[in-house]
Amino acid sequence: MKNLQLILTNPCAQQWSGIEQPEGKHHCSKCQKNIIDLTSKSDTELADFFKHKSANVCARLLASQMNRELILPPAKISWQWLMPIALAVLAISPAQAQKIKPAVVKGI
Repeated sequence: MKNLQLILTNPCAQQWSGIEQPEGKHHCSKCQKNIIDLTSKSDTELADFFKHKSANVCARLLASQMNRELILPPAKISWQWLMPIALAVLAISPAQAQKIKPAVVKGI
Protein backbone atom coordinates (compact mmCIF):
# COMPACT_ATOMS: atom_id res chain seq x y z
CA MET A 1 0.00 0.00 0.00
CA LYS A 2 1.35 3.41 -0.87
CA ASN A 3 2.01 6.08 1.74
CA LEU A 4 -0.96 8.22 2.71
CA GLN A 5 -1.04 11.64 4.28
CA LEU A 6 -4.04 13.70 5.41
CA ILE A 7 -3.76 17.34 4.37
CA LEU A 8 -6.45 19.89 5.17
CA THR A 9 -7.01 22.04 2.09
CA ASN A 10 -10.17 23.93 3.04
CA PRO A 11 -10.63 24.14 6.82
CA CYS A 12 -14.05 25.02 8.21
CA ALA A 13 -14.16 27.86 10.72
CA GLN A 14 -17.25 26.45 12.45
CA GLN A 15 -16.63 25.41 16.07
CA TRP A 16 -17.40 21.78 16.94
CA SER A 17 -19.51 22.86 19.92
CA GLY A 18 -21.70 25.02 17.65
CA ILE A 19 -22.58 22.27 15.21
CA GLU A 20 -26.14 20.94 15.21
CA GLN A 21 -26.80 17.32 16.15
CA PRO A 22 -30.11 16.27 14.58
CA GLU A 23 -30.77 12.53 15.02
CA GLY A 24 -27.35 12.00 16.61
CA LYS A 25 -25.46 13.16 13.52
CA HIS A 26 -23.34 16.29 13.40
CA HIS A 27 -24.48 18.66 10.66
CA CYS A 28 -22.71 21.89 9.70
CA SER A 29 -25.10 24.59 8.56
CA LYS A 30 -22.19 26.52 7.01
CA CYS A 31 -21.07 23.84 4.53
CA GLN A 32 -24.39 21.92 4.51
CA LYS A 33 -22.73 18.56 5.15
CA ASN A 34 -22.84 15.87 7.77
CA ILE A 35 -19.57 15.79 9.67
CA ILE A 36 -17.89 12.50 10.43
CA ASP A 37 -15.95 12.34 13.71
CA LEU A 38 -12.68 10.50 12.99
CA THR A 39 -10.80 11.58 16.11
CA SER A 40 -10.85 8.10 17.68
CA LYS A 41 -9.79 6.24 14.52
CA SER A 42 -6.42 4.54 14.03
CA ASP A 43 -4.20 5.16 11.00
CA THR A 44 -5.41 1.94 9.38
CA GLU A 45 -9.06 2.89 9.94
CA LEU A 46 -8.44 6.37 8.49
CA ALA A 47 -6.81 4.88 5.39
CA ASP A 48 -9.72 2.48 4.90
CA PHE A 49 -12.25 5.29 5.35
CA PHE A 50 -10.66 7.62 2.80
CA LYS A 51 -10.01 4.78 0.36
CA HIS A 52 -13.78 4.31 0.05
CA LYS A 53 -14.82 7.99 0.14
CA SER A 54 -14.52 10.83 -2.32
CA ALA A 55 -11.99 13.61 -1.80
CA ASN A 56 -14.71 16.06 -0.73
CA VAL A 57 -15.45 14.86 2.81
CA CYS A 58 -16.23 16.92 5.89
CA ALA A 59 -14.60 15.27 8.89
CA ARG A 60 -13.38 16.11 12.37
CA LEU A 61 -9.73 15.15 12.86
CA LEU A 62 -7.11 15.69 15.52
CA ALA A 63 -4.09 17.84 14.73
CA SER A 64 -1.90 14.79 15.43
CA GLN A 65 -3.67 12.86 12.65
CA MET A 66 -2.81 15.38 9.96
CA ASN A 67 0.24 16.53 7.98
CA ARG A 68 2.15 13.30 8.54
CA GLU A 69 2.34 9.93 6.83
CA LEU A 70 -0.15 7.43 8.17
CA ILE A 71 1.52 4.37 9.66
CA LEU A 72 -0.02 1.37 7.95
CA PRO A 73 0.71 -2.31 8.54
CA PRO A 74 2.46 -4.10 5.69
CA ALA A 75 0.16 -5.83 3.22
CA LYS A 76 -0.51 -9.43 4.17
CA ILE A 77 0.56 -12.09 1.72
CA SER A 78 -2.18 -14.58 1.00
CA TRP A 79 -0.81 -18.10 1.22
CA GLN A 80 -4.14 -19.75 0.42
CA TRP A 81 -3.20 -20.31 -3.23
CA LEU A 82 -0.06 -22.22 -2.20
CA MET A 83 -1.82 -25.01 -0.28
CA PRO A 84 -3.56 -26.70 -3.27
CA ILE A 85 -0.31 -26.62 -5.25
CA ALA A 86 1.67 -28.16 -2.38
CA LEU A 87 -0.95 -30.88 -1.90
CA ALA A 88 -0.95 -31.70 -5.63
CA VAL A 89 2.86 -31.99 -5.70
CA LEU A 90 2.86 -34.24 -2.65
CA ALA A 91 0.04 -36.40 -4.03
CA ILE A 92 1.77 -37.15 -7.35
CA SER A 93 5.29 -37.61 -6.01
CA PRO A 94 6.33 -41.21 -5.31
CA ALA A 95 6.33 -42.31 -1.72
CA GLN A 96 10.00 -42.97 -0.96
CA ALA A 97 9.36 -44.59 2.40
CA GLN A 98 7.48 -47.49 0.81
CA LYS A 99 10.33 -48.75 -1.38
CA ILE A 100 12.01 -51.89 -0.12
CA LYS A 101 15.75 -51.55 0.14
CA PRO A 102 17.83 -54.68 -0.30
CA ALA A 103 19.57 -55.85 2.84
CA VAL A 104 23.35 -55.77 2.69
CA VAL A 105 25.03 -58.57 4.59
CA LYS A 106 28.73 -58.32 5.23
CA GLY A 107 30.70 -61.44 5.83
CA ILE A 108 33.02 -61.99 8.73
